[in-house]
Amino acid sequence: MAFLKVVLLLAALVALLIAPVMYTARALGAQRTTIGPVLGSLVLQVILSRLLNALHLGGTFVHFLLALAGGALIYQLVLETTFLKGVAISLISNVIILVGLLVLLKMMLS
Repeated sequence: MAFLKVVLLLAALVALLIAPVMYTARALGAQRTTIGPVLGSLVLQVILSRLLNALHLGGTFVHFLLALAGGALIYQLVLETTFLKGVAISLISNVIILVGLLVLLKMMLS
């Protein structure tokens, strides 16, 4: 039973990460919005985040700005959209992911 719970939790986390980016990109008119490019852009964004954490460039605000600009650039190149739409995809999808994770955490703890 515990294994099934872990599998369902992982499936929910994957859906929670992919769906907001995919639907936000579609709503903003990105060219490539299938699961492959979206998953690829998320992997690249995680790599960028790990790289920024390892480099220790400035404080939290500098890290946020670099991650936002880098994420927007990743979305621009991978999803074939403009930089400003990449910024919007990054901001909107991150807010949706954060809210979803908070809801999932609340469900797990209660």
